[in-house]
Amino acid sequence: GRLEAHLAAGGWLLGEGVGVHGVTHGLAGAGVQLTPFSEQASLGLATGAAMAGRSVVVVLEDPAGLARAAEVLADAAGLAGRSEGGWTAPVCVLVPWDAALPDVPGVPVHVAAFAGDLVAMVDAALASRGPVVVAMTRAALDSREDAAPAAPGAARVVRAGTAVSVLALGDGVAHALAVAESYDAEVLDLRARWPLDVAAVAASVRRTGRVVTVGAPTALAAAVQAAFWHLESPPADVPADADALARALAQALAP
Repeated sequence: GRLEAHLAAGGWLLGEGVGVHGVTHGLAGAGVQLTPFSEQASLGLATGAAMAGRSVVVVLEDPAGLARAAEVLADAAGLAGRSEGGWTAPVCVLVPWDAALPDVPGVPVHVAAFAGDLVAMVDAALASRGPVVVAMTRAALDSREDAAPAAPGAARVVRAGTAVSVLALGDGVAHALAVAESYDAEVLDLRARWPLDVAAVAASVRRTGRVVTVGAPTALAAAVQAAFWHLESPPADVPADADALARALAQALAP
């Protein structure tokens, strides 16, 4: 629905497979533009259009495409600073979530684990001053399940608990919620790869004294640095797997 509204308002939707498959399947119209199989070309075109005042969403089929287009994205991200605010390039870059999603210096990476987050993050990206990557989990695309509203980039507690903090990102959020009740775990949906909401991470770990991260080693490092003296057990990072998380939680709570 959000992409249809974007097109209806005169926005542009660019990408290698837009209108053909994936999240854009069936979309058509003057604002839908198929592009060559080149992330650099797609994002270069999008940057120019955004500078000219167009509202632009680029859909990349392969998360690794961010690395191939890193130079174009970094250049667009620095545009406002180099021009002292004279030029901006607010481009929303939609990609499938992948734990190995590459980082691009200066480009925020938000991660939607819920459908409502996906809509809010796209809106915020289009209102920004530079490119913003929004990673879409399968749950955000397929489910109508939602969570309380929060500012894009801000972490959010999606389950209260007192025994241990589970810091999760992307598909890891669903795995964390699946096992959290058995361990009285607080689940913090990080909602961004960069910039990380360090204040929320530290507050959660200080409340519980224990921490396990799910596919988020950067958050683990931040938790240790920000709340080291509050830790009552060794911290751990596990992949997005419910069984692996359950074992790590049991170990964290062991006397």
